[in-house]
Amino acid sequence: MVPARPLVTVVIRSLNEGPELQKLFEILKRQTVPLDQQQWLLVDNQSTISPAPLAERFGTDIILLPRKEFSYPRSLNLGWQHARGKFVAFLCAHSFPMDNHWLENGLKAIQSSDDIAGVYGPNLAYKDSPLLEKIFYFPGALLYRLRWLIPDFAPKLGMGIMGMTNAMVRRSFLEEDPFDESYGNGGEDYHWTKIQLEKHRRVLHVSSFAVRHAHYLSSWRELQLQKEHWEKLVKGWRTEFSLEAIEEFRPGAEKFRS
Repeated sequence: MVPARPLVTVVIRSLNEGPELQKLFEILKRQTVPLDQQQWLLVDNQSTISPAPLAERFGTDIILLPRKEFSYPRSLNLGWQHARGKFVAFLCAHSFPMDNHWLENGLKAIQSSDDIAGVYGPNLAYKDSPLLEKIFYFPGALLYRLRWLIPDFAPKLGMGIMGMTNAMVRRSFLEEDPFDESYGNGGEDYHWTKIQLEKHRRVLHVSSFAVRHAHYLSSWRELQLQKEHWEKLVKGWRTEFSLEAIEEFRPGAEKFRS
């Protein structure tokens, strides 16, 4: 049973990811943070096969987001608005924490100072990712391997900062500054972070707060298009969500758009 006031809510976004959810729930169940201090909340983008039985088995609340209403910031806002925790961790159903201390490490970092708006960590490729994608994510793998030697640090604003595939945020700051839903195709996390830094708050990169998260990109062209897309978002590109636009550089985005 979820307590009325859990310490942290884990918001998971999903679409047709039953096996991935099963794996993720098992990982979360093994976290060192006691289960009575956690709330798990699933924002499901109208999966073809309902994840309700699986979510019920793992004590997870479900929020349904119809596909026609989907956008990246909308799914994030819907998640934290139903969260009861003081802190909100964001994952995709295909983001898998690297170890059992993931949640503990994130909470330790975000609670270290009241001016910390959020924390995020490295993304590593899957073990079966294409070689090119493993090379692309190699810096994240290196940071995680050296986590004992690398202190938490406050990076400058730049591409990739506070990506909501693996981040933790103070809920009170989300109430003050919700994600801007005009960034339908992404970029809302970067621009939310920009607002926090302008208010003289900090975000921390925590090398021990790591996940495996990738999209099986196998060609240089796909990686280059992904990079160009991110660069446009950083420059303030606003648009309605378009699956077709995402599919141009991310094959199978219908599954991985969460």
